[in-house]
Parts: sequence; structure tokens; C-alpha cells
Amino acid sequence: MYTTDFVSIYEQYGWNDFALKMGEALYSYLNQSNIQIKNHLDLCSGTGILCHFFSTKGLITKGVDLSKSMIELAKSKYKEIDFVCCDVLDYHDEERYDLITCTCDSLNHLIHEGELKKLLDQVSTLLNQDGYFVFDVVLKESIQFDVPFFSVRSDEAQVKYLIHDLGEALIELTIQVFVNKTLIFENQLVERIYSLEEIKENLVQCGFKIELLDYKIGDEEQRVHNKMYFIVRKKDNK
Repeated sequence: MYTTDFVSIYEQYGWNDFALKMGEALYSYLNQSNIQIKNHLDLCSGTGILCHFFSTKGLITKGVDLSKSMIELAKSKYKEIDFVCCDVLDYHDEERYDLITCTCDSLNHLIHEGELKKLLDQVSTLLNQDGYFVFDVVLKESIQFDVPFFSVRSDEAQVKYLIHDLGEALIELTIQVFVNKTLIFENQLVERIYSLEEIKENLVQCGFKIELLDYKIGDEEQRVHNKMYFIVRKKDNK
């Protein structure tokens, strides 16, 4: 998923649009809720578009991603922002943040048992007291297996997704990009699917309170409808 080939088409065929729309919806939600945010950390930050968005709103922001190709592109585009190439599960920082985000169902990329809780514990450590963690995830309850679905990116381009059940909460996701009905990119990756109750249980164990749980943050138009959005807040005590 994070190969040089994928990075080369990431922005061209609309993956950045999702993070940007989520950023706009989240910023509106924070303003309407009178939530003051001074600094922001984006985990699995990709090409850096969400960091850039919050930077334009006056926030101090930083991005972390495992993909060297993604980080190199982000650094070349947004030289004023600090980007770190690192596995988010191993990331440590002396700074504490008011807002941490993890978009584009990146939590589903944590495929090993216990990694979700490990990440949530890590996020809790990195947040200020009463700080917010915002993420989206594809839930087990929302998946249709072996039924292709399409995301139209332009008059010429569309992306086809197909999910196959591997068992034991693992899936194989096939992504194909078509331009004028010609296949120009294909990739398969393994992801882990979580149930809603499993995520809720892990959030409680790691000291978070759910502020919003919905299929979208605001009134933004969704390109696909199989994601669940979480806005959670670090509580005083676990």
C-alpha cells in the first residue's frame, strides 16, 4: 500500500481528498463546540495534507508515517512542517498534544492481536489531559465480502475495492485504479477488522470517553459509506 508506485498516484486519484474533507469537518466541529486546539499530531499522515490543513488554521502540527516514500513527498511539499518516518506503535515524543488524528481507516492496518490497545495507550500518553483523538475505522459490522464497490474520482477515473474474508478478523483488500476503463494500478493488502464493541472496550480500558460516534463528523459528502468516525477525549483517570 505504501510503495513508491502507490505514492505516485495517491494525490492524483483522490486519496488526499478524504483526509482534507475530514479535516474541514473536524475543524468545523471543534469551532462549533468551542474546543480550543493549539497543537496537532497526525498519525499515519501520508502525504501530509491534513497537517498542512491544520497548519493553515494556525495550529502547530506534526506528521508521523511508516512509509519513507510518503514522508519524502510530504517533506518536499510542506517544508515548514515536521514529518517523522516511524512506525506509529513505536513513536515517542516529549511534546503533548491537544489533538491527535489517524485517518483513512489506518487503524485497520494494525493487524496483530493487541496492537489496537497498544496504539490507544500510546495516544493517551501523547495527549494533554482532556485532549482529543479522532479516527475513522472500517467496522466488522459494515463489511460486505466479495462484493465489489466503486469510488468515482473523476469523469475518467474510478477506484474499485474488493474485500475477501481471510478469517480470524483478517481481510484481504484489493484496490484497483481504472482510467478510461483501463487498469493502471492494483494492490492487495491485509487488514484487521474490529467490531464496534471491541473498539469501545479498548477505548474505555485506555481512558477515553466517546464524544461522537457516527458515519460522518459533519455534513460532508461521503465518497464511501462503510466507515465509522470516532471523536474521543482523554478522561481524567483510567
